Amino acid sequence: MNKIKIYDSINEDIRKAMYKEGIENSCMPQLIKFLSQKEEKYTYDIESEKYFVNSFFPSFPSQAWDRFENGIRKIARGERVPLQVDVAITGRCHCDCWHCFRAKYADDSELPLEKIKELFNSFEELGTNVIGITGGEPMLRKDIIDILQLIPDNMEGQLYTTGVNIDRSFAKVLSQTNVKRVLISLDHYKEELVCKLRSNKNAYKDAINAVNYLKEYPIYVAITVCISDEMLVEGELERYVEFAKELEVNEIRMVSTIPQGKLEGSNEALKHSRAMALITKMKHKYANDLSYPAILNFGEIENVTYLGCGAGVSYSSVNSDGAVTPCVAVPLSYGNIYDKSFNEIYQEMGEYFVTTSCSCQGVASNCVRRKMGITIDRPPLDKERSIEIIKQCRRSMQPTAFIKALRE
Repeated sequence: MNKIKIYDSINEDIRKAMYKEGIENSCMPQLIKFLSQKEEKYTYDIESEKYFVNSFFPSFPSQAWDRFENGIRKIARGERVPLQVDVAITGRCHCDCWHCFRAKYADDSELPLEKIKELFNSFEELGTNVIGITGGEPMLRKDIIDILQLIPDNMEGQLYTTGVNIDRSFAKVLSQTNVKRVLISLDHYKEELVCKLRSNKNAYKDAINAVNYLKEYPIYVAITVCISDEMLVEGELERYVEFAKELEVNEIRMVSTIPQGKLEGSNEALKHSRAMALITKMKHKYANDLSYPAILNFGEIENVTYLGCGAGVSYSSVNSDGAVTPCVAVPLSYGNIYDKSFNEIYQEMGEYFVTTSCSCQGVASNCVRRKMGITIDRPPLDKERSIEIIKQCRRSMQPTAFIKALRE
């Protein structure tokens, strides 16, 4: 296993790694103060000499962290910077997961290597610091290593996967690329339930094997659990945390369901509130116990009290067919990279996505779409209808706690 140290507060060494003295108008003092008020853990990888807050931030010290610092400084001034862009390199997937919000996207479309290279160059020009590689299942691409090796040195890669096709040789090669974090979907600690929830008999073994191979190298490994009905049973999430501790992962990313794809039209509101309360309780319970992995509360991160929803502003995504969407979970498109460059499309999106939102744009746009009677048989929606919907969305101009902190 990669050797790590875990801290529950920002000490002097962490502060120095975060903040380079002498940078004019740096936001780092404000960021450090802001993070100090949150129940975050800080993981230090001894071999790579990198610190990690969680899977929402680049590691530091690093060129990606410097770009992040520059980006949030601009955002604090009211500018738009796509700090992270996720790229769905394929629409193919070998699973049929119970909660998949991209279920209607599933097809055989794939972005060619040259187009991916163009995208990465665009991201570099725009100030992106993290590139997310997703799908479908990105590990189904035979040229996956070639794709990951394209990630520039001044940015970091983040791989989202079920763990399929990850073996020791892949993990070794991966550790030599600029991919610093791997997020593996694992919705339960019981093998039979994982396989049932993902409709794949190998889902549990794929995930566990991937974790074990990856942690042999200086790679930050997180497992993602989407709170199912099974996890809402009293004591089950605690057992999952114990399971993750034994698995020796660096982070547990806890997320609630999204009423899209497989769950579109279902009444998830009550379940969502129960899941959020449970996740919040879990994060607080283990916040100061350094024998447990960090817990990332996805709902908290995208709340007004933290970063907020950066869809179309500090975050964006590119679908496997080239459509540019404000978020992987927002089935609206504002152009296609086969018609225009990502740079042009992102800048044009600024007319509708002005600043970080205090509420989820996926939820807001879904509500508007349903009221307008617009259905989506094959997402994402075309540009014209996407503009029509987003114009009807109420977007609070109130700054999030993160933006307020940076402006102090």
